[in-house]
Amino acid sequence: MNWHSLTSLGAAALVWPAVLLAALLLARSGRDDVRASVTWVLCLATASATVAMSKIGFYGWGTGVRAWNLTCFSGHSVLAMGFWPVFLGLLVSPSYPRWRISFVGIGVLLGALVVASRVAVRAHPISEALAGALLGAVVASVAIRAFKHTHLPLRKEMLLIVLIWWSGEQFNRVVNTEHVLRQVAVALSGNAKPYTRKRWLRHTHSLKAHTPKCSMSRLSSPTLHGQQEVFGVGRMHEK
Repeated sequence: MNWHSLTSLGAAALVWPAVLLAALLLARSGRDDVRASVTWVLCLATASATVAMSKIGFYGWGTGVRAWNLTCFSGHSVLAMGFWPVFLGLLVSPSYPRWRISFVGIGVLLGALVVASRVAVRAHPISEALAGALLGAVVASVAIRAFKHTHLPLRKEMLLIVLIWWSGEQFNRVVNTEHVLRQVAVALSGNAKPYTRKRWLRHTHSLKAHTPKCSMSRLSSPTLHGQQEVFGVGRMHEK
C-alpha cells in the first residue's frame, strides 16, 4: 500500500479548497443549506486552528503530554476525518438513507486510512494520529447532522473540485505549512530554535534523572519519633 499517496488525501492545501467550493455550491440551494455549509466550514476551521495552536505551542514552548508522547493534533487526520465522510455522504440524496450511510462509512474508512498513513510514514505517533481522528470525527458528526436534508448533485461543478484538488496538490509541494508554524512559534516564543520531539523527550528523561528520591527513613523518622514522644508522654500522664 502506498501510504504517501494516501496521506496526501488529508493535506490542507487539497482539502480546504474542496470544502470551500462544496460549501459555495451547496449555499446556492437555500437558507438551510447556507446554515449547514457555514456550520461545516466553521467547525473545520476551529479544528484546524486548534491543530495550529497545538503545534505552535509545542514548537515554541514544548507543550504536550509526555506520558502519551502527544505534542499536537495530527492535522491530516483532522481534515481527513472531518472532510471525507461528510463529502461522500453529500453525494447521495437523503431519499436513499442506506446508500448515504454506506457512503459515509466509505468516507470514514478512507479517513481512517489517512490516519494510519500518518503513523506509517512516521509523521506522528499513534497518540497524535488518534487525537486528530477524534477531533475530525466530532466535526464530521456535527456537519452530517447539519446536512441531513441536503445533498451535492454530481454536475459539471465536480470537475472544478477535481481541478482545485490538483492545484492544491501542486501548492502543497511548494508551501511547507509545518515550516511556517515553526517560524511563527520561534518568533512568538523568542527561542533560537523550535522544540523537537527528541529534545522534548530528552528533557523528560533528564527531569526524571534529577528528581530527588526521598528515603522512607528520612521521611518517617522525625514524624515517628515525634509521635512516639507524644504518645510516651501521654502514657506517663495516664499512669
